[in-house]
Amino acid sequence: MEQTLDLTPFTMALREAFPEQVAFCGIQGSYGRGEAGPDSDVDLVVILEEAGARELERYRGELVICRNVYVRERLCLPQVSGRCVDMTVRVRPAGGALYQKFTIKIAKDTEFYTAVTYDPGSSVLRFDRSHSGFRHNIVASRKALVRYQEGELKLRFIIDRFSAEVFVNDGEQVMTSTLYTPQNADSISFEAEGSAIIDVEKYSLER
Repeated sequence: MEQTLDLTPFTMALREAFPEQVAFCGIQGSYGRGEAGPDSDVDLVVILEEAGARELERYRGELVICRNVYVRERLCLPQVSGRCVDMTVRVRPAGGALYQKFTIKIAKDTEFYTAVTYDPGSSVLRFDRSHSGFRHNIVASRKALVRYQEGELKLRFIIDRFSAEVFVNDGEQVMTSTLYTPQNADSISFEAEGSAIIDVEKYSLER
């Protein structure tokens, strides 16, 4: 039996959020080909005119700033959490020693999370949804090669209830993914194998 979708609530909310920027909204993937089954993922294409990370700055709310934070193993920062946030994290080695890996976990609760991990040894950034509660027919992990800068890295996260976009080093790489963790999974944590220093600027996003 062919699976069908009603996108009306989504498109109405999209046009309410971006009243002058929506150029196109459509379905791709298995639903677009008419091959979707009960467990199929929904792939949407949304094209916004003259909209992007800068456009979202007008939705910024409360600002939280944390400077020169030492990270070894796992760390959660007070007030650095949320499911709708615009967060920039700058990472650098601590004490001149290069860390082995650095991980930021978002949309996190006691069971589920989505992780972004940087390995300076290979200069690879991994976007991993293996622990997010996703359906098993969905690609769980994606990788991107990042220019090596002696362990220094800048990541900007645009996170909403259902998706996350990561801008690496001001647009050197951009990675986007759907979030499958529950809506109340809104914790954010920082983890280092070795030690690192981070600066964090986090805005809540107001709808």
